[in-house]
Amino acid sequence: MRSSTGGRVAKIIKVLLGPSSSIAIKTTEIHHRPRTYHFTTFRVKMLALTLAILIFSLSLVSVISQPTKIVYAEIFMEKSKKLYYVKVSEDSPLILTLQEGDNATIRVDSTSQLKPRQVIVHEGKCRYIIFDDHVFVEAQSKCEIYVYFKESDPKPPIYLLRIFEYRSAEPGSNVTIEDESEWKVWGILITLLTTNPQTQIKSKYPVSMLALSQHIVNTSTGPVLEYEETYWIAGKSFQVPSEALSIIFVPIYYKVKQIAPFIVSSNDIVYINKPALANMAIKIDAEKSVPGTNILSRYFQHNPLILCAKSQGEIELNYDT
Repeated sequence: MRSSTGGRVAKIIKVLLGPSSSIAIKTTEIHHRPRTYHFTTFRVKMLALTLAILIFSLSLVSVISQPTKIVYAEIFMEKSKKLYYVKVSEDSPLILTLQEGDNATIRVDSTSQLKPRQVIVHEGKCRYIIFDDHVFVEAQSKCEIYVYFKESDPKPPIYLLRIFEYRSAEPGSNVTIEDESEWKVWGILITLLTTNPQTQIKSKYPVSMLALSQHIVNTSTGPVLEYEETYWIAGKSFQVPSEALSIIFVPIYYKVKQIAPFIVSSNDIVYINKPALANMAIKIDAEKSVPGTNILSRYFQHNPLILCAKSQGEIELNYDT
C-alpha cells in the first residue's frame, strides 16, 4: 500500500516553490528498506537560494567591517575669531583661502581616524606647520591651501609629553628615534646650520619649517653667510642633508594615562585637545609653555593646548550637556 507521506511533502513543496515547479517523487515498495525521495528541481533551487544568502551575508559582513570614516575638522580664523566645521575625507582635500596677515588653525580631535598629513600651497604665499592633529597656517599674502588627510592612529584627548635632551647628528646620516618603553615618539624639533639656503630636511613624515634666520660669521678667509633653519617633524625619522654644517635635534615623546579624571603631577607637561562637544575643567596651576622648546609654544595657546603643571591636580573632561 503506497504511503501518503510523499504526497504531503509534494503538496508542501509546491506551495513553497509554486505550481510550475517540477518535482519527481519516487517511492519503492520493498520491505525493510527506507524509502527514497528524489527532489531534483527542489535541490537546485535550494542550492541557488543558499548561495544567494551566502553572497548577501558576505557582502553585509564586508560593509559592517569597513565603516565609513566621518570626520569633521574645526577651522579657527584668528583675526575674525570665526569658528566653523567642515567634513573631511581621504578622497579630497580641504580647501581654505586666507587673506594676508591672517592665521588659521585646522584641528581634528585626537581620537579621529583621519589626521592632516600634507599641505599644498595652491596660490599665494604662506607658512604652515603640521602637528599630529592640527595644522597652523600663517598667510603672508592672500593664499589658497589644500590640506590632505590620511588614516592615522587615534590618541586620547589628554596625554603627557616629555622633552628629551638635545642630540647631534652627522651630515648625510639617517636618524631614527626609537620609542622609550611606554613613551612613544611624538615629533622631533631640529635646528640646522648651513651655507646653502636650498638645503632642506627630508623625511617620510610631515616636515614643516618653523623659522629661518641669517648669520654672518667671520672666518680666516673672510665673512661667511650662514643660514639657521628650524624644522618640526611630525614623526620619528629624518635624513640629514650632506651640505649641513651642524645639526642638533630634540625628540618629544608622549605617554597615555588614565582619562577620567586625568591626574597631573607638578612639572608634568600635558597635551590637551578638547573635543568640540566636551566640557573641561583644569584644576591645576599651569603655564602655557613648552619648556626648552619655546618656539613651539605659540602654536598651542588655544586648542590644542600644552600646559606645564606647577602643582598637582586633575583635569576633568566630560560630555554632559
